[in-house]
Amino acid sequence: EDSQRHKSSEEDPGASADLSEIPRWILDKGTAPAHGADWGGSGPLRIKHMGLLDADGKPSKTIKSDSPFGLFADIESEEFGEFQCSCTFVIYDEQGEVVTRLVEPQRSYEFNEKMCRVIAWVQNNPIGKGAYTVSGGLFRDYRLEAPAEAHRYHILSRGLQFRVRSERRDICRVYLNADWQSDTNQ
Repeated sequence: EDSQRHKSSEEDPGASADLSEIPRWILDKGTAPAHGADWGGSGPLRIKHMGLLDADGKPSKTIKSDSPFGLFADIESEEFGEFQCSCTFVIYDEQGEVVTRLVEPQRSYEFNEKMCRVIAWVQNNPIGKGAYTVSGGLFRDYRLEAPAEAHRYHILSRGLQFRVRSERRDICRVYLNADWQSDTNQ
């Protein structure tokens, strides 16, 4: 049943962190608990592994608010060649609500080897304290205004779990820094 939870004892030092529980409906998609649900797609590209990098570029399961961090995807290809692709990451909170989406501008991925790594760096983490889950996707012709029209190579749903530590006393999910201006002529 959907409300059942599964505890995983598998540890992955490469930062594909298991926070302890993954909903049963994700596991029923047919993928190992610590690595998310494989929602497939068509074409030769596939996300093999996702991870989190701390401010020093080291694999981690926890990051801090206001510090740089990176999300990465190890992408493999069933064939050599050049493929137009955008990598996307969607971060969800503990209730499954979307917190933010990172979308790489489409570019040419060249596969002379079977694997490449793409990293999305965030310079000043605006995400507040809590536990989060990440899905990753690979798309051709992805547009923010019409994501359903994109060609899907692959989606790895809920393939990464991590925590954010914060010194802040409130519990906002996202903090934005703004450049403030005043105009006294109004």
